[in-house]
Amino acid sequence: MHTPVSTVALPSAAVLPASVASEAFASRHHAPAPALSAASRPRNDLGIRPSVTTATGLLVACVAASGGLGLSTLSAMLARELHERGGGYGGERGSKVGVERGIGIERGRDRGRSREREPGRSCALVDADFSGGGMDVLLGLESEPGMRFDEIDASLGHVDGDALNHELLQWDGVGVLAYDSWSGPAPNRWQVSAAVHALVQSNGSVVVDAGRGESLDMLPQASASRLVLVVELSVLGVARAKSWLAGRWNRARGVQQRFGELALVGVRPRGMPRGASAISLGQAEDYLDRPFATLIQHDARMYADVLHGFGIRRPMKANRAALETLADWALSASSDAALADRAGRADRADRVDRADRVDRVGRGGDDRR
Repeated sequence: MHTPVSTVALPSAAVLPASVASEAFASRHHAPAPALSAASRPRNDLGIRPSVTTATGLLVACVAASGGLGLSTLSAMLARELHERGGGYGGERGSKVGVERGIGIERGRDRGRSREREPGRSCALVDADFSGGGMDVLLGLESEPGMRFDEIDASLGHVDGDALNHELLQWDGVGVLAYDSWSGPAPNRWQVSAAVHALVQSNGSVVVDAGRGESLDMLPQASASRLVLVVELSVLGVARAKSWLAGRWNRARGVQQRFGELALVGVRPRGMPRGASAISLGQAEDYLDRPFATLIQHDARMYADVLHGFGIRRPMKANRAALETLADWALSASSDAALADRAGRADRADRVDRADRVDRVGRGGDDRR
């Protein structure tokens, strides 16, 4: 049984044809957008879409075992936290992360000790809850011009990340790729994979609201990946979480290989008295046989803001602490991947250098003969 690190108060293109880029989109930027048509990459003679390589960056997918738990709100606030730290991949400096039962948990006074931003790195937020969507409405951006998922054509399997970034909605510095189920059909696998791949490459980190997890198989492979599962602390909530874990995590080797580590985030049932719960965090941990990374409590004021369309305002103190915990855990994957990437590049460079020296010695010997 493990005591939660902190608590938080929270409510429960892709080939973008240049011809599609409207004058309204172009006029809202001071600098001209990159040529979207340059992102095109034709199919081969067999008509097979080109494969997408592993994206270099951090991908954090957030899912919920049941609806109405504030998953989209949590995803957005985590994206903002990562953005303020510099985007993620190699951008976090000075934090110390401990590891407990497979989940990296920040400890002690080192929380958020250094938040130097890596130049040119940011974080993007992707709405991949295709059964609902509406991230732009949640953030109060429904009237803002910007690219939505239904406007992306990724039939050729490639997107220019810088061009896509230029067309995204902006929320507190975070680029948002929203999906509105009432505006068009859900994107296909190629659209989702290509768009998220491009955003990871160009931003350094991406947070994906993946709803109940139906879109997890659409997400691309990233060099650093993490999965967050939001669980309601009720009898029904933990039962649904156990079923989700059995069906989508324990038996899905592809998902485990792609994301590496899973963090559970507990949410107290809406309407419960402060300090009360249908079941305790310890009981939930025992039942699921997994520790929880942090705990979320319902915030009536923030919930009212969302219902009235005011968007998501700055979190309260307890909220920031829990977001820092999640961000530290996610960034531990980014730091490990970045170190491995740098070590791999150094090793390859060393092998090339040794081979070059051997080749020069060989040529010198030939010259002497």
